[in-house]
Amino acid sequence: MLNKQFLIAILLFALSHQIVAQKLFFDALTCDAQTNPTAIESSQPSFSWVVKASGFNRSQSAYQILVASSIDKLNEKEADLWNSNKVTSSKSVYVKYGGKELKPTQKYYWKVKIWDEKGQVSNWSSLASFRMD
Repeated sequence: MLNKQFLIAILLFALSHQIVAQKLFFDALTCDAQTNPTAIESSQPSFSWVVKASGFNRSQSAYQILVASSIDKLNEKEADLWNSNKVTSSKSVYVKYGGKELKPTQKYYWKVKIWDEKGQVSNWSSLASFRMD
């Protein structure tokens, strides 16, 4: 009886750690190395993010970025400026904008999600913004 309880405890422990190990979340989002900048001069800003992941040997295998002119349009169907779609890449620093032309003095909104080494997708990051100079 003790052996059965011990095995169940080990199984529950392993299962709980496997579930925790799959969690991915974002710690920092930057545009041209700034948090929510208000005067971007580049016509092709770059995006960076820091991913926090529980567990060992975790890595990013893909990402998707959305950029929109309003918070309401910041979804996969309505991102009016750029939807990178899923890009197979471990790159998370200085990912160049690849969407429609950005206009001066306009504020833009963006977010990112990633896939891990096993193909598990994260939730979308929190909302970030930038304004063109």
